[in-house]
Amino acid sequence: MDPQLPYGTLDDVVRWRAKEWDWGQNIIAVRYLWDELERLRPASLLGRQLVALGDEVRAAGRGGEAEVRPDSVMHRVAAFAPLGFALWGLRAQRDSEGYRQEVVQLAAGDDGAVLGHGFTLDSAGTLARLGFDIEFIPQTPGGEQQPDFLARRHGDTFTCEATTKNPTALRYENIGEFWRHLHRAVETKRTKYGRGGEWRKGVLLVDATPIIHLWGGLSSLPVVGEIVHMTPDHASGRPESVLRSGRAAMLSYEGPHGEGLRELEWLIRDYDIGSVMIWHRHLHRLPEGGVHRQSGFKVIGTMRGGSFWTHFEPALVFPGPGFRVTGMPGGDLAGCQIPPQPDQTL
Repeated sequence: MDPQLPYGTLDDVVRWRAKEWDWGQNIIAVRYLWDELERLRPASLLGRQLVALGDEVRAAGRGGEAEVRPDSVMHRVAAFAPLGFALWGLRAQRDSEGYRQEVVQLAAGDDGAVLGHGFTLDSAGTLARLGFDIEFIPQTPGGEQQPDFLARRHGDTFTCEATTKNPTALRYENIGEFWRHLHRAVETKRTKYGRGGEWRKGVLLVDATPIIHLWGGLSSLPVVGEIVHMTPDHASGRPESVLRSGRAAMLSYEGPHGEGLRELEWLIRDYDIGSVMIWHRHLHRLPEGGVHRQSGFKVIGTMRGGSFWTHFEPALVFPGPGFRVTGMPGGDLAGCQIPPQPDQTL
C-alpha cells in the first residue's frame, strides 16, 4: 500500500451506510483494490483493467483527450469502488487462505469472476462493517465444495453461502419468473446444510440484481403485521440475559408473492438454513454528474433463524408450518402461537 494515501477515509461508516462517497474516496477504494490484486496476483487481468482505468482518470482530469468522457470514467470507478471498500472492511482476513483464494479468483477479471467472487467479497465486507467477524472457509481443489465464509456475532456462528442469479434468458417478465430463478439458486445451494451436518445456522445470500426488476421492489412483500422479539446474549453464557429486542414483520402467503414465499420456505424447511438474504446492487448517475450506489438487501428468516435476522430491522419472518398468526387489536401487531422446538431462539 502507498503510505501517502489516506486509506483511513475508507472507514467513514456514515458515508458507507448512505452509499454516498465522494470522488476522492472512490479513487482511494479502487487503488486499495488494485493494491490487493497486485499483492496476491500480480499483473492479473483485473489489475491491468484498473491500471487502464487509472490512465483514463488522469486523462479526464487533464481534459486533454476528447474520447475520454468524465461521466463514463466516474461511473466505472464507482462500479469498482465497492470492491475496494469491501476488501478494506475485510483487512483483518488479509493473511487467511480463504480470503486469498477469493481475491485470486476475482483477479481473473471476466464477468463471471467479478459478479460471483465480487459478490462474495462485497457481501462479506458488508456484514463485517455491520459488526460481524468474518472468516473465509478455504476451498480444497477437487474436494467437496464448502460454504463461502463464517460470520460471527454475540457468540453465534453463522455459515454463509453467496450466489448470484444472472440468467442468460428470461421466459417471462413477471414475478413468477423472479421466484423461479430464486428458487433454483436456493435449491442448488441448500445441499450444503443438511440437518445435523457440519455446517450449522446457514445463511444464503443471493444477488438478485439481474432479475430484481421482475419483482418491482424489495418493499412489496406482503406482511400480516409485526412480531416483537427478544434474543439472549449467547456470548455471555447466561441465556436469561437479554441482549437485544426489536420488531420483525410477519410475512403473509397471500397476494402475488404468496406462492413464491411459500415455496421458498418449503425449500429450506428440512435444511439447517435459518435466513435468506436477497440483494440488489445498482449504480445511478446523479443530475449533478455524480454517481449514487443504490443497493440493499432484505433478510427473510424462519423462526429458528432468529439469532441471525434479529440483527437486522426490518427483517421478514416466515409463518412456517404449524404457526398460527392472529391479528391483534389495532391491526399493527401480530401475535403468533409457536409450537415448541428444541432450537427455538425466540
